[in-house]
Amino acid sequence: MTGTDTRIASTIMPDYGGAYGWVNREWEATKPGVGPCHAGTEGWYGDHPISDELHQAFARWQAAFASGAGGWPEYQNFDWAAFHATGIVLTTRLKAELEPTVRVFYCKPYEDPVFRDDPNAWGPHKVECPL
Repeated sequence: MTGTDTRIASTIMPDYGGAYGWVNREWEATKPGVGPCHAGTEGWYGDHPISDELHQAFARWQAAFASGAGGWPEYQNFDWAAFHATGIVLTTRLKAELEPTVRVFYCKPYEDPVFRDDPNAWGPHKVECPL
């Protein structure tokens, strides 16, 4: 990929197994899927490097998500607002570290009961980070 390729999109979304980053190398608005996993608590394997400090911050954030991974009773008491606020701050830092042509998105996970019950209740579940 070149620094001028605007079709690369990186999505931050926590998932099971330590995963938190996804890359879509053929991103288009008409098919904006997240693509394969390229980052998890064990490392960042994206096309564009990031600082170890940012990766470690994402790993801690993802571990907070995993702490509620036992099922729905645990997620009922999960502080989703604080979790998303931290995720958006980290995603904004990611956007600042990546090449300007890379599109960066933050996506709420299905486990968020507000999103799960009504995807439009708390704003869009996937937002692009501007910079």
